[in-house]
Amino acid sequence: MVLQDILRENAEYYLQRKKELVGALLLIPAGSLCRRKIRGGQYWYLRQYAGGNRRRDIYLGRSNDSLAEAVREAQKRRPKLLQDLVKAKRALRMLGFKEVQVNRENLDPVLKELITAFDLEGLWEVGLELVGSWCFKVYQNYLGVEFYPFRTQDIDLAVKLPYRGEKKDIAGILQSLGYQPRFNAADGTISYVGEGITVEFIRNRQGSGNRSQHPQVPELGLAPVPVPYLNLLLDNPYTLKLHKAGKVVVPHPAAFFLHKLLIAPARKDPAKREKDLRQAAAVAKTVALDEAMLEKARDIADGMPKAWKKKLRKAADQARMELGQAGEPAAGLWRVLEGA
Repeated sequence: MVLQDILRENAEYYLQRKKELVGALLLIPAGSLCRRKIRGGQYWYLRQYAGGNRRRDIYLGRSNDSLAEAVREAQKRRPKLLQDLVKAKRALRMLGFKEVQVNRENLDPVLKELITAFDLEGLWEVGLELVGSWCFKVYQNYLGVEFYPFRTQDIDLAVKLPYRGEKKDIAGILQSLGYQPRFNAADGTISYVGEGITVEFIRNRQGSGNRSQHPQVPELGLAPVPVPYLNLLLDNPYTLKLHKAGKVVVPHPAAFFLHKLLIAPARKDPAKREKDLRQAAAVAKTVALDEAMLEKARDIADGMPKAWKKKLRKAADQARMELGQAGEPAAGLWRVLEGA
């Protein structure tokens, strides 16, 4: 009994320790710092691996900029945190924990498994898109979007309607991966729940936004949730090839930026509103520094209704007020698109 108590206490300690270390590492972007001299000034960049022999440099700011200094200080702690995480995981293995339990805090394998399965079924070609915070994580890993920690247990998949592809048994695919359907009697929608993850399907909300209208997609066996402005994402797809996962379709970063600004003001939860604004600001930096992405952003913004542009201006001002310096990239990019 005494030995069991000791083992239980050790297990609780190392599980909590691992959780704390993973949380700390999420706040520190991977890569190495490099400093450049440009026109007499010194600027910090974060250099990251981008596949093959390629590297990408993410601009952080001037040598005395607060963000650059914060990243520099965080980078000093990263090696020690990684060493401690290895030790915590080793201890859990010695205590009899299975590999899936040891790595449960890292949800990347779950997302990769889903992406691979959908790629093999050709679902990305017929109008499905990965959206939401997991899309943002893909941007961070593959497009060099500024690192910012967002944890979510929901994988959001957008469905373009009307659906014009072949019949696919998405429910069967998800159930083969361990997900079970969950029917919401209040609105008739269906989500799929796995271990620590919920997969939700969404579609564009049209007209007056009457949420009682939930068109089924019998060809896919889905009942997606209606979400405003979603066609902004679905009409601007962006295909990426992920290492060891396959192909995935996400919204073009320019569309993602504009969509986050549009939906943020309607958020009743301050934490969710802040998350939307911070994601918009982070993606704004990448869009502003890429001429092709910036041109795409201009094209999308030019085609928007005046009412949407008014909302975007308000949201950009809100980002600057609520986030201070961190919200300036979102406000700055919108000023560029608006022609101010």
